[in-house]
Amino acid sequence: MTKDIREFLDKETIFTFSGILFVLLFLVWYILSRPPIDYVQLTQDTINDSTQMAVIEQVRRDAFEYAKTCSNINTDVEYEDIKWFIYADREIRFSEGRNYLDLAGWYDRQNKAIWIAYPYRRVHWINAHESLHALGVVGHGAEFANCNLLLDQQD
Repeated sequence: MTKDIREFLDKETIFTFSGILFVLLFLVWYILSRPPIDYVQLTQDTINDSTQMAVIEQVRRDAFEYAKTCSNINTDVEYEDIKWFIYADREIRFSEGRNYLDLAGWYDRQNKAIWIAYPYRRVHWINAHESLHALGVVGHGAEFANCNLLLDQQD
């Protein structure tokens, strides 16, 4: 009779262990297969919180006006001429030949679009930096330095 109990317990232990292992593997798969909570696909069309989008929109407008005023660039480009997007990740990976750059923002000159990585969506200087590119400034010369829009000028 003792032998029968040991066999039963052994089978029960194996079954319990298998069940726990299955649940743990399922949880690991579930957690790894989901995008991080803060970095879900967000664009101005899909952000449900109108208050958050209004704040982002105001940061963009203020940043654009700052870039235009600070740089003293004479251009016909207006805020409404630019398409704005939030890139749903921590950084924007950009390929330049064989090198990869991880950027907080990027101006797509061909489509007149500014892309800002999600964590930086409300960061004034990054939105202003990309606005300066949208205003026609190529490279990162005097206009960026004079307006304090270079990375090494940030605290």
